[in-house]
Parts: sequence; structure tokens; C-alpha cells
Amino acid sequence: MHHKNTNYLYNLLNPIEIILTLVVYYKYLSSGKFKTLLAGCVIAFPIFSAVNVIYFQDFFKEFANYSFFLGGILVSFFSYMVWKNDIKNNIISRNNIILWFAAANFVYYASTIPIMSAHNWLSVNLKGMAFPIYTLNKVMYGIWAIIIGIGFIWKRQATT
Repeated sequence: MHHKNTNYLYNLLNPIEIILTLVVYYKYLSSGKFKTLLAGCVIAFPIFSAVNVIYFQDFFKEFANYSFFLGGILVSFFSYMVWKNDIKNNIISRNNIILWFAAANFVYYASTIPIMSAHNWLSVNLKGMAFPIYTLNKVMYGIWAIIIGIGFIWKRQATT
């Protein structure tokens, strides 16, 4: 079975998704050293991603897993920090959609980083195994959507 190469789409859209996620967290956090660190990451990450696909990983031919890996770590870390901040300030609410968003992102990226790293290696060295491994990524994205959906249901119940 032949699969069309769509790596350039992932390489274009994934950094945008990560940056927008970090911007949501930046807007949500009130202040402090983690907000300053987050601002620096929002600026540094696109630079890193651009350098990566220009000089190290071919934008059109391969999945930019270095950018994905770093972006996933950033999203996972700041997802954790959103939760930690709200726990510390005793403002946890099941009606807070940002907390559901942070939980979904943490679960997705923490599990998908190794999946996509394996996929990239397999797509070069063991092509027959690459697509089945990628299927795990789709499952994790489905779990992400379920967590977000639950968050919207709780949010809606709180407003009705």
C-alpha cells in the first residue's frame, strides 16, 4: 500500500498548533516566572522549528520530529504548569475548559512523543511497521478529543 507523503503539511501545521496552544496558556496564566518562560518559548520555538526544517530535517520529505519532540515537551510541561498553578491557587473547577484542554494536551503529547519518534525511525528503517505505529497516534488523538468533549459537556452543564 502506497501512502502519499504529507509531511510538509505536518511540518507546517504542527508548529502553528503548538504556538497557539502556548498562547492560550500564556493568556490563561496570571503572571509569574512561568509566564515569562512561556513567552520566551513562544518566541524561541518557531525559530527552532524553522532552523530545523531548513537545515536539518527536510520540510517536504520527512516528518520534523525534532520540532515535534521539543514542541510536545513544551506543551506537556506548560499543561502541567497550568494544572499546578490552579491547584496551588485552589481554583480547580471541572467547569474550566482550559484545565480540560491542558489535561488533553498533556495526555496526547506525553504519549505521542515516543510514538511519533518511533514512527519517524520506522519510516526510514522498517517501512512496514511505520503505519501501524502511526495508528497509535490516531488513537491518542481520539482520546484527546474525548477529554476535550468531556470538558465541553461539564462546561455546558455548569452554564445551564
